[in-house]
Amino acid sequence: FVGIKTMPALAYANWSAVDDFKLVYGSFSVLFPVCLNFSLAAGSQDPETQAAGDDDPMFWWAKLGWQTKMFPDLGKTSFSVDYGEADDFGSQGDEFESVGVAVVQKLDDWGTEVFVSGRNYSLKQPTQDYQDIFVFVSGARIKF
Repeated sequence: FVGIKTMPALAYANWSAVDDFKLVYGSFSVLFPVCLNFSLAAGSQDPETQAAGDDDPMFWWAKLGWQTKMFPDLGKTSFSVDYGEADDFGSQGDEFESVGVAVVQKLDDWGTEVFVSGRNYSLKQPTQDYQDIFVFVSGARIKF
C-alpha cells in the first residue's frame, strides 16, 4: 500500500496492588495519500471488585479527517469529525457520548497551528438526568 501511513497502538495493564484491576486499550490510525485519514480506538476494563453480573466498563471512538492546502501560502488545513461512546465507567448503567468537529490551520512560516473545535458531551445515568454540555475551544500552539 504505497503512500499509506499507519500507526497502531496497544496497551495492557494489570495492577495487582489494586485488586487485580486489568485494562486493555488499543487504537489504529491511517493516513491515505489522498489526505483522508481515520482513527479508531477502543478499550475495556476488568475491575475484579465489581459486583457479579455487572458489565465491564468499555469505550470506543472513531475520527474521520481530511487534510488540504486550502491556503497554500500558510500551510496545511485539517478538518475532522469524531464520535465516541463509553459505558459503565463511573457506575453501572452509565452511558456517555461525545461528538466533535475541529479545524486546524498550520502557519508554517511561524511554526504555529491555530485551531477551533466544538464538542457535545452527553451523559445518561439510571438515577440522574443531566443536560448535554457543548464546549467551544480555540487557541494556538507554537512549536520552537
